[in-house]
Amino acid sequence: RLETEPEAPVTVCPSASDATEVLVDATDCMTFSTAKDTAQGWNVWQTVTVTAVDDLIDETGNLPEVSITLTPSSTDSAYTTGVTLISAPFTVADNDEAGVHV
Repeated sequence: RLETEPEAPVTVCPSASDATEVLVDATDCMTFSTAKDTAQGWNVWQTVTVTAVDDLIDETGNLPEVSITLTPSSTDSAYTTGVTLISAPFTVADNDEAGVHV
């Protein structure tokens, strides 16, 4: 969801600060139109799916912190490339244990 109505369509792409810890599909880019209350309307909430990487590494006591950043591009000067809409930090929980399984 954009905070303000754009003057031109806006494409927003998510990215992760550490792709070895989480996956954000580059095809998850969203294009918001200048229309309101449509599926791609600027005022409609969209979902970004972030998946933790199952890396088989026990990181207990050293859980990684990762940020997901949403970066827009548009001919609208309020949403030009280089502007960051949000950068949300979070900690990745770990499900791995050290040891050898026989």
